[in-house]
Amino acid sequence: MNYRARPKLRSVPKTIGGDVELANFMTGLPADYALDVNAVSARLILAAVPGVVTAIPSVHASVRAAAGQQEFPVGALDEDTPGFDTTQRGLQYYHPVDWGRLFLGNGGSCYIDADHPEICVPECASALDHLTWTRAGLEICRRAMLAANAGLAAEGGGRIRLLANNSDGRGNSYGSHINICVTDECWSAVCLKNGPAAAFTASAFAVLAALFGQGKAGHEAYGAPCKYQLSQRADFFNVTREFSTQWPNRGLINTRQEPHAAARHGVERMHIIPFDFALSQSAHLIKTGLLQLLFALIESGAPLPEALILRDPVTAFQRFSRDVALKAAVPAQSGSETGIIEWFERFLDLLEGWKEGFEDSVPGAGSILLHARWLSEALRARDHSGLAAHLDGWSKLGLLKSAMSCDPALDWSSPEIKALDHLYASLDEEGLYLQMERADKAMTFFSEADLDAAIRQPPKNTRAALRARLIRVIPADHLRSLDWGEVIFDLDPGGRPVRLAMPPPWAHGLDTPAGRAGDYSKLCAAVNAGASFEPHHHHEPDTTDTHRTDHPRPATLR
Repeated sequence: MNYRARPKLRSVPKTIGGDVELANFMTGLPADYALDVNAVSARLILAAVPGVVTAIPSVHASVRAAAGQQEFPVGALDEDTPGFDTTQRGLQYYHPVDWGRLFLGNGGSCYIDADHPEICVPECASALDHLTWTRAGLEICRRAMLAANAGLAAEGGGRIRLLANNSDGRGNSYGSHINICVTDECWSAVCLKNGPAAAFTASAFAVLAALFGQGKAGHEAYGAPCKYQLSQRADFFNVTREFSTQWPNRGLINTRQEPHAAARHGVERMHIIPFDFALSQSAHLIKTGLLQLLFALIESGAPLPEALILRDPVTAFQRFSRDVALKAAVPAQSGSETGIIEWFERFLDLLEGWKEGFEDSVPGAGSILLHARWLSEALRARDHSGLAAHLDGWSKLGLLKSAMSCDPALDWSSPEIKALDHLYASLDEEGLYLQMERADKAMTFFSEADLDAAIRQPPKNTRAALRARLIRVIPADHLRSLDWGEVIFDLDPGGRPVRLAMPPPWAHGLDTPAGRAGDYSKLCAAVNAGASFEPHHHHEPDTTDTHRTDHPRPATLR
């Protein structure tokens, strides 16, 4: 097997975050209902989410107030709405893809992106934590949906529905993104340069995004016709690497450069966009853990086998997505062909050979690889029932086939099948996957007590813990801005504003002089004395090149 030699890079903990954009619509409305149901439902959901407004303190209160004013329907909140002055209410900074952002008590956030509710996961150290806090975010949105629907029922009609899926079946796709901390050298090797790291990453995304897809009946956009495929997103990618997250130039590797950390930390945020949202807890755990290990491997300097570097990752993504029989093969740089099973087995072999060096940066690496190895054996055996217990794509496939076997009039083109396809990801009582969880027919990795704690509390070992404390400590009328990488608030006495950078994502910051402050007066005293949230010891090796604002555009990835 040929290998592509590479230099060893610095390494940082593979802290992981993400966001889930939910599909939202309304049913039970009169035929003459004239408002945009996406806008109405998204704003009613946001109004029911308990959180703290960040840069514009009046937004959340004004959303809540407007949602309760029948004469000014929430769906009509714009510059022309009587009684809703955007300048006075703080909406002069309205942006259609980031509106009304709230930070939550568990360190995450929620906002509206293009009239869809979006939940953001707080920084997590492990794949298991990421799974738990992601599902906590879904539960926060589900409870907000129930509260909003109770209000609609009291007013006489309408019901909001939320789906945790990634395409609407009509040619539109929306993201479920994963973010992983990497060094700036690793980010440059993947996002800017032509080399083995970039080609290997694109290949891994193509295989893993197909394997861990949520499943979809039919095809969309410019994808080749099919009855069923494993990935909802595969039809919507047409280039290997690109800055845009939108069609028609959506790349497997997204080169968005938003580190959410000070340049001195030498860290970047890998913004990963090809993956479907995994409702299966097993799929979520293995997928996120393998992505952490992927970038730990790249930073380790391990040679990358040419047999794992695909010649055309975009085409491979779409072929593997349609390969429910697990028989398709695509050309690799080595000159041979590989199928999804062979690629996955070789990838695990490579990771297992280096796993001893990953435990510091990827907590639970050994457990992730054990779960992944079991999955590879089920793939090799083509055990569809075993795969259905762990992967959404096969779970949904079994449900849809069962429905068609019960009613011979149904086939893959039937609207009833597409309705069941969407219902799989519904967050209400009819949601097929959540019904399986409640009936103990799906694997679970956390308890109800764990979920309840994650709704209210942040992960304890990342800077989400500090963000959650600041939300509790700083009075709302003194908090000017809160974001992932910084906080701006008014100091007492005198009320002068101060900006403090947050620590690097993997540092909780609670052991710093400012982070230890248990109330607002102590925080002000510490900051006035020169304290910050910077940890004394963290993964911050010396580097002479931490400037990230002058990177050139990436070269075309061949």
